[in-house]
Amino acid sequence: MYAKPHRLMLSFLVIFFSFSIFSCSSDSDLFLEAVLEQDEEIENAGNSDESSEDNGPGDENSEDNENDFTFTPDPDFENTNRIEGSYTPTSAAEISDPSRANFKAIISESFDCTNCTFAPNQTLETAGGTISGANINLNGAFIENSFKGAFSSSARFSSVYEKSRLSVENFEGNGNDNNADDAAITALITNSAFASAQDGAVYIKNSETSIP
Repeated sequence: MYAKPHRLMLSFLVIFFSFSIFSCSSDSDLFLEAVLEQDEEIENAGNSDESSEDNGPGDENSEDNENDFTFTPDPDFENTNRIEGSYTPTSAAEISDPSRANFKAIISESFDCTNCTFAPNQTLETAGGTISGANINLNGAFIENSFKGAFSSSARFSSVYEKSRLSVENFEGNGNDNNADDAAITALITNSAFASAQDGAVYIKNSETSIP
């Protein structure tokens, strides 16, 4: 006995509908699972970025480098030498005379002072004269810088001077003419730890200099 066509059609629709519901349910589960996995991947990626930000290469080193760097301001260049009188030396013998200790030596005359040692703790006023020579021991002298001559460009101290700022002018240079200042600049760099320059001055250096 054969089933009626409308019953067969109804059975087929019921089976098809059930299968569709099952398929949709499965697809929904798969879709939900895919979304959850994607969210998890995004979250993991975010954690990875945070980890990289916290512990990325170079961060600790950068922090360490910043901590290692210490800014050292320029020292206070106040003259602490006593001034018990003043004079104008004209020779190595005069500026080395122990009785001139704690005097102001006004350098307006030129003389050679090779291998000489100044009397202790003098104050040198730059007044256009030039002290020349090598191995000049300043012996605690404080050099006032008025952008005038005090030493020749060939003068060399027995040690690097650190008690005040010196200038190119202190070593026969001139920032207000068209003449080269090579020798004066070399003398300044060689003899002094700290330098200064006049506002608006132009110092000319034409050749390279190697300074140990």
